[in-house]
Amino acid sequence: MHALRSGGTWVLVAAAAGFVSAAVFTMILGLDRRTFVAAWSAVAAVLWAAYARQEQVRLRVQLARRLPSGIVIGSIAGAILVLSVLRQPASPAPTGSALALDLVWLGGVYGAVDALILSVLPVLALYGTRPGEPEPAPSQRIGRAAMALAGSALVTAAYHAGFREFQGPSAERAPSACWRICPAPHCSSEWCRGRR
Repeated sequence: MHALRSGGTWVLVAAAAGFVSAAVFTMILGLDRRTFVAAWSAVAAVLWAAYARQEQVRLRVQLARRLPSGIVIGSIAGAILVLSVLRQPASPAPTGSALALDLVWLGGVYGAVDALILSVLPVLALYGTRPGEPEPAPSQRIGRAAMALAGSALVTAAYHAGFREFQGPSAERAPSACWRICPAPHCSSEWCRGRR
């Protein structure tokens, strides 16, 4: 029960950090996208470091756990998301060095940071096994998995609620279209984020 309470606390902290960061960095400070990614990455690094230290998360252990099945499932989910995004109208794309920078910074760094805080942290906090904690019994896995997905959805929703595109009248279009295209809380396309 302690692990669940602790995990729930981390999910709420991640949700609050996501909402406040998005609101302050974009609506109050008006940061452009690239600068926002730098600021959000700093917040995410502090949050992840605090979580990993407090909960004794060993990254190598977590990465090695079920690696083959994780790669297969991640590849399938990624392919579905790519197909969903490719069906949308194209937005103006950068070229040359700007494209290379966007691929690394907005695609790689921003994608990894969002994945870490919006998906990995809540799922690990609510479902993952910590050192010294035995693997959950098969009968408990379904309930923990549902809680983990709900936790990820909560963090994702709170984070997106901090952006102007997901508030007021414009919110009627952006989130509903996003969730119809990629209903998993792990939606990582720019389109689903309101093209911030």
